[in-house]
Amino acid sequence: MIARVTLALLCCMFAANARTLRVPEQFTFIQTAIDSSQSGDTILIEPAIYPEALVIVDRSLTLAGTAPPDSANGIGVVIDPTSLPLANELACLEIHGGDSVKLRNLWFRNGEAMHEDRQTDDPGGIDNSHGLLRLALSNCRFDSVYACIRRGVVVELDSVVMFNSQRRCISRGDSGRVLASNCRFHGAVTNIMVSAWSGSTFASCSFTNLLNGWLLSAGQDSITVLDCDFGPFYGACDPAILIRAGSGSVIAGNVFHDFEIGDAVLEINQADCETVTDPSFRHPLVIGNRFEHIGPGDCQEGVALRIKCDGDVPAFLGSYEDNVFTHVTSLGYFGNAMSVHRGAAMIEHNVFANAGPDSCGAVYVLGVEPPEILLLRRNAFDSLAFGVQHASDDEFTDARLNWWGDATGPFNLTSNPNGLGAAVDDDVLFSPWLLVPPDSSDTNEVAVELPPLGPDEYLLSAFPNPFNGTTTLNITVAVHCSYMIMLYDITGRLVQTAFEGVVAHSQDVTLDLRNLPSGLYFAQLRSASRPLSTAKLLLLK
Repeated sequence: MIARVTLALLCCMFAANARTLRVPEQFTFIQTAIDSSQSGDTILIEPAIYPEALVIVDRSLTLAGTAPPDSANGIGVVIDPTSLPLANELACLEIHGGDSVKLRNLWFRNGEAMHEDRQTDDPGGIDNSHGLLRLALSNCRFDSVYACIRRGVVVELDSVVMFNSQRRCISRGDSGRVLASNCRFHGAVTNIMVSAWSGSTFASCSFTNLLNGWLLSAGQDSITVLDCDFGPFYGACDPAILIRAGSGSVIAGNVFHDFEIGDAVLEINQADCETVTDPSFRHPLVIGNRFEHIGPGDCQEGVALRIKCDGDVPAFLGSYEDNVFTHVTSLGYFGNAMSVHRGAAMIEHNVFANAGPDSCGAVYVLGVEPPEILLLRRNAFDSLAFGVQHASDDEFTDARLNWWGDATGPFNLTSNPNGLGAAVDDDVLFSPWLLVPPDSSDTNEVAVELPPLGPDEYLLSAFPNPFNGTTTLNITVAVHCSYMIMLYDITGRLVQTAFEGVVAHSQDVTLDLRNLPSGLYFAQLRSASRPLSTAKLLLLK
């Protein structure tokens, strides 16, 4: 309480003593004004070219141009150290320590002398690697800067343009949260153009790279990318956008267009898949995005969206809903619209149109084996496409209730040879299917069913319950594959693995707990990556 009151008093003191310093009216140089400032001051700067390399040390300041940059007419507060000695070792601004620096209506520029023989770690724009807690920019522009912003604990960007960046727009250290809205990131880089860590948000931003570096790399928890525009982009053999998705990541409402790429346009990658078993983990949500005019690049593995687990244990990789894939082609063998590697997922209400070639699946499945379950529901496939393709005979996909482009259903030589819709591989469970597209106005939509199917739910129940020593668990599952039943005590401690094996549709398991004390226990039915159903058990002796 005392600390909060003290901080509030200090803030009031700074506000009361804050001054406005003016350049060039009071100070000829911006650096002279900075040296004469104290925390809380604002420095107002008139439009002109300032050949300075600025340094702010241990103070919270606002630097603001009196007018926003006007690139069309070359008017603005331009900070450009190109003419200074050793220009290739300088940054437009270095910040050392302090709580907060705010920059508004400023234009940072590098000439050729700042690019030549420059060390790769030197930013050229803003060097924010020395302990500042918060850097906030609004209505600023970076022009041909070697690297625009280097590191930072929190970097806030509003209506910022980074044009023709030579190495990076934003680089991170071991951490760094970026909160960007209405920004334009444009580069000619062979590295990562924008990088960020946990809690970063990009909203209504655009990303374009003239060379083959990554557009965006973001990792850990709560990465949010909303209503952004990605492209054009040509030539990379790595993912253009890489999201190492931890808990709570959302990718929604974005457009990915005009790519020629030999890898994934967007990759959602869970490197530490074991963490998804934590009950508090929130799986990635990829919803309402559009992928269009995606073509092959120099390599042979181009795909619009790849989701994968890089860990030793496959995992549930999230939900992928209401996305549109159109005019997507590939020369490779790993799908053209979407590929799923080593993990289960829910893929629902997406559109796969004009995807090709027909030798390459719109959805490609690799290493998703029972007990992992890949679910496709209410998606719409082009009838000429290869709908679902498996990498081997070991994969399994539950693809019931989808529209395959024709009322006769998907083509499968063994199970539905008369189907005129998109082709599917063996071990794809596709019946029943939709007779009309999922967005059809036909309210009497009917699904065709061929062989009898198992239930649509995963249930676990016990009888008798309460019980004295032994009880019978009834397992009911939707998909024929392997399952486990884990028994936990009331503290959450794992007591034993009560069952491990293959279940077709329904099965009874005898549970003998005569060696355990009376109390409340929990039996959990699960696949290798996620819980499916839980039953509460009361043991009374």
